[in-house]
Amino acid sequence: MGKLSKASGKFLKVISIVLVILIAAIIILPYAFRGRIMEAVKQEVNRNLDARVDFDDLGLGIISSFPNLSLRIDGLSIMGVNEFEGDTLAYVPALRAVVDIMSVIRGDVYEIKRIRINDPLVNLKILNSGKPNWDIVPEGEEEPATTATAEGSTSFNITLRHFEINNARLTYKDIAGNTEIVVYDLDHSLSGDLSAERTRLKTRTTIASISFFQDGVSYLNRAKLDFDALIDADLQNEIYTFEKNQLKINEMILQFEGSVAMLGDDPQITLTFNAPQNTFRNFLSLVPAVYTRDFKDIKTTGNLAFNGYVKGVYKENSLPSFRLDVKVDNAEFRYPDLPSSINNINIDLNVTNPGGSEDYTVVDIRKMHFTLIDNPFELKALVKNPVSDPYIDASLVTSLNLADIGKVYPLEDGESLRGKVDANITLKGRQSAIENQQYEKFDAFGSLMVKDIEYTMEAFNDKFHVKNAQLNFAPAYLDLVNLDFQYAGNDMVLKGKVENYIPYAMSGGILKGQFTASSDYFDVDRFMGSEEEGKSAQELTDTTELTVFQVPADLDMNITASFRELVYDSIPLSNVRGQIIVKDEKVMMKNLRGDLFGGNIGINGSYSTHNTGTPVVDLALDISSISFYDAFDAFGILQKYVPMAGHAMGDFSTAFSFSTSLDDEMMPLWETFNGNGLLNANTVKLEKVNTLNQLSEALKTDMFRSMKLDPLKVAFDFQGGKLIVKPFDMNIEGMKASLSGWTAIDQSIGYDLNMEMPRKVIGSEANKVIDGLISQANAAGANFSAGETIPVDVIIGGTLSKPTVKPVIGKMTGNIVDDIKNDLKQEIDKKKEELEQQAKDEAKKILDDAEKQAQKLLAEAQKQSDQVRSLAREGAQKIRKEADAHAEKLIAEGKKNGMLAEAAAKKTADEYKKKAYSEADKGVAEADKKADAIMNTARQQADKIRAEAQKKVDSL
Repeated sequence: MGKLSKASGKFLKVISIVLVILIAAIIILPYAFRGRIMEAVKQEVNRNLDARVDFDDLGLGIISSFPNLSLRIDGLSIMGVNEFEGDTLAYVPALRAVVDIMSVIRGDVYEIKRIRINDPLVNLKILNSGKPNWDIVPEGEEEPATTATAEGSTSFNITLRHFEINNARLTYKDIAGNTEIVVYDLDHSLSGDLSAERTRLKTRTTIASISFFQDGVSYLNRAKLDFDALIDADLQNEIYTFEKNQLKINEMILQFEGSVAMLGDDPQITLTFNAPQNTFRNFLSLVPAVYTRDFKDIKTTGNLAFNGYVKGVYKENSLPSFRLDVKVDNAEFRYPDLPSSINNINIDLNVTNPGGSEDYTVVDIRKMHFTLIDNPFELKALVKNPVSDPYIDASLVTSLNLADIGKVYPLEDGESLRGKVDANITLKGRQSAIENQQYEKFDAFGSLMVKDIEYTMEAFNDKFHVKNAQLNFAPAYLDLVNLDFQYAGNDMVLKGKVENYIPYAMSGGILKGQFTASSDYFDVDRFMGSEEEGKSAQELTDTTELTVFQVPADLDMNITASFRELVYDSIPLSNVRGQIIVKDEKVMMKNLRGDLFGGNIGINGSYSTHNTGTPVVDLALDISSISFYDAFDAFGILQKYVPMAGHAMGDFSTAFSFSTSLDDEMMPLWETFNGNGLLNANTVKLEKVNTLNQLSEALKTDMFRSMKLDPLKVAFDFQGGKLIVKPFDMNIEGMKASLSGWTAIDQSIGYDLNMEMPRKVIGSEANKVIDGLISQANAAGANFSAGETIPVDVIIGGTLSKPTVKPVIGKMTGNIVDDIKNDLKQEIDKKKEELEQQAKDEAKKILDDAEKQAQKLLAEAQKQSDQVRSLAREGAQKIRKEADAHAEKLIAEGKKNGMLAEAAAKKTADEYKKKAYSEADKGVAEADKKADAIMNTARQQADKIRAEAQKKVDSL
């Protein structure tokens, strides 16, 4: 919460900086240039913050707030940059401020009488690295927003009398600390004379809904909060004393006495607190599951004692002393519409720390007891040294009939629960005994047993049934004797051991485990709740969206799994066996094999979330003897890149490995898709393929409309999502052919098909053309004869949905080549040389023109860059000269008033020169950065020009 307080403080400073810059800019510039003013103000604000600040409109008036100035800002947004790119830090639809007009004219202390912020949205985040998104004020830039006037200071200052927020929404997320706070409908007001040395601050905060989650546990769930306080504030010495206050969370009321004083950046806290209303009902309202379910109707009895203190200095690595005592005696609560109550509630809890290290904290649950009808629950626990070497002395005893829960706690419509839970567990010893394998020094025994648990609710399509489960406790491990459950037609039996559970629970160690898992039938889609009644598998595939799941970094699990039948993403597998390993934020599959569509599949690989937000999949698949038809329906990659597989008949085998990043819906980011593989098939029959139908039309033959290929051996690569098919040979019903090419992410294609076609399969119209050419040659004195085969090259382009086919008659073979080559060879070679020379000349011209264009672009950029640097250095030199002159003037004026005045003037002059020189150097550095950016952009454009020219040359 300390981080959250710092965040709110910095947020107020950011708002103050924005306001001051807006006021200073608007007051000195004419309203006629309002559009230019807005842009200039935005630029100035963004120059002072490591964020992108924007707003829709602003205005300055005096009539409504006479004789003060009123400032209006609409649509103010603060967006993150760098690692927070795209995140909204804050959005304020409406901000209103009233400023003392004379303070603006004087310009030394800006007195803001009132700030009102309506309907703001604030998102606070701390990354794994510990960096917060609200740290947007650059080093050395916070001083202008101070609230006290420093004598002799040349920077501006701010005083504030009243600040209020209405209907705010706030989220706070600490990723490393696994903490999240969500606040709705927050109203806050703070008033007092913040310019005085001593004042009384009146503050009021109300929250309609606040939820607090940490490590997956809900400590508050849509709770209500109201804090009202009157504080005696010694602003000069930064001492704040509570005069009258009340904090109400749901129905729990707390009051504070004491003070908070600031010692530099560290608060000195002297506070005691207590609950003035000592009833159990108030304490019960803090339990999320109870408060959110008809709490107003609950009948309660019992007393509460709740008090404690916090005393000492709070530092980054040192805590003040604190104590919390909670006692509940013979309490009971009951819902009026239910037959029974939870009674005999007794709690005795004490938390203490003498001050200093977190490791001195002691948590002592001396008693936590209740009775649910005839089901007793008894917990005792003592925890010491939670940081260095946790010590635990705990016991849990209960025998619970789950069917009785519905008799004391209202279940949802359609919700039911039954079964039996028995637990008798004792833990005693230090964590170090476990880590050093000194198990004789740690007592851990007992068991948790479950029998015939059934749970149903409307959100589930079926009941969840645990036939039986037993977990035995030992110092070194937890022994899962068995866990046998069923859900939605799925069954699973788990057995194994969990190691390191004490360090994991106490200090966040690595939880280790070895398990075996077996199932007769397991449908992952149904188990995850993605199947809905009445929907086909295809409809489910189209509508179900998977989302990224984070693999915990603190798990080291090895599962040996066997499934008689396993369904994943509507793909049915059988006799699946292999290892699943969860470790280092990865889920790894090792030698996972199963039967698929009458064939077999082997899987090795991993799913990694080490790079937060962008999972990476790395898989190697070994598939043997499955049909193209089944594979096309099951694997989306065939539908995307090889749609003709849907018209293929036959079986194939493939070894295929790939890696890719995934998007938020667990779909491949195709531009990151890389891999390679080899496909083998003995006989493949193709029918009704659009590209082949076009080829038949072009060659005036029906042989490609339905054709058989055998055998096939195809090597392929994926590079950045582009499928590259390496040249391979094939036999088309006795005709030799070869194919190579590519399919891109945008579905564009480029393939070359080379064939030696027998004349007998070419259409009669095509043969007539060939015979005519031979006759013309013979009429000119040649003696040609037609061969048996004709080389045909087919260029396939366009897209997968709209392919283009261009056949070209290649160099002729057979008798005709022997007859005509002597007469035509020289002419052909000559023509070929002419065409090649033309291509070379054109290529040279393209490259030369591109280089000229690139050099011209670079020269212009260099000129612009030099000009930017020159102007910056001239400006810097001017600033330095003016600073020197001003400094000399200050010293001269000081001499007139004596030695002390001269010394003070010299100090002021030195500070003035230092600041001016710093500004000059900063301007030069910014100019150099801008000049470098100009040159970098020019180089990129020049490289692009050269690359496009080379691409044109390559196409020639």
